Amino acid sequence: MNTQILVTAIVSILASGGVAGAIAAWLKDRKKDDATALLTNVEALQKQVVLLTTVTDYLRRENGQLQLDLVTEQEGKRQLRVQLAQVEEELQQVRRTARQTQQQCDDLSERLRRLVVGEGGNGYSDAR
Repeated sequence: MNTQILVTAIVSILASGGVAGAIAAWLKDRKKDDATALLTNVEALQKQVVLLTTVTDYLRRENGQLQLDLVTEQEGKRQLRVQLAQVEEELQQVRRTARQTQQQCDDLSERLRRLVVGEGGNGYSDAR
């Protein structure tokens, strides 16, 4: 009969709601924990979205600045090429002028040599 009393006591406790209340409270807390975990996940995702948006905006600004820098650099290189072409043309002109001047000097030297040779006959002047 002792077992019958024990079973009756357990059934009475269960029926009174102590264990049932504890189980219901545990299930309720479990749902709260799941909701809290879900809320934490949502908050983490929102922070990631904000971070990604910030990074995306930064990269767009940097890309725009890099595009401007590239255009500026290309324009600078183009101007340098134009200046280089002008300097090369001036150098060619100086070389042509130098060749002409050298030719004129050679012609004058030849004329002078002929004059000197023509006067003295042997290439030297008799007047000393």
